[in-house]
Amino acid sequence: MKLTGFLLAGLAAVAVPATAQAPAKPVPQLDPREVSSAVRYAMPLALQGVYSTCGAALPAQGYLRSNRADLTTRFAQASEGQWSGARSVIMQFMDREGGNDVSFMRDMPDDALKPFVDAMVTQLVAKEIKPAQCTDIERIMEQLDPLPAENLANLMGVVIDLALKDDRAKLAAKP
Repeated sequence: MKLTGFLLAGLAAVAVPATAQAPAKPVPQLDPREVSSAVRYAMPLALQGVYSTCGAALPAQGYLRSNRADLTTRFAQASEGQWSGARSVIMQFMDREGGNDVSFMRDMPDDALKPFVDAMVTQLVAKEIKPAQCTDIERIMEQLDPLPAENLANLMGVVIDLALKDDRAKLAAKP
């Protein structure tokens, strides 16, 4: 399992599926600060998705179940004030994909768009995780626990940037 499969948090729900296929349009050059904001915004949503899939598959005394309340609080606090960057990244990927008619989202007010994005991120993360991966996710999260949420988001921003560079290189190499 790729580390990015889980830890891209909510951004994984937007960016990873979009980059998993051959890019339809040029891969955007994302502002690392916006990527970090998007990851920070999405972390509590991704965590919900993880618990949705893994809740029953993890040992009762395991890391994720034992630390659920603390992680939820920590990630929720880190997500505060991060919507603007997250929205910007989401809109850039929507522009890139183009094939789906999601233009209605561009004009949605934040109070309508945020719940839609929140549900989408949580569901997509839950859908992407296979129960057999839950133990690996738990092991990864336990090792990353000492990192402050900001550092975790920045680390994932770097991973996303590297993945997008790979997509840009593949697109540039195509005749």
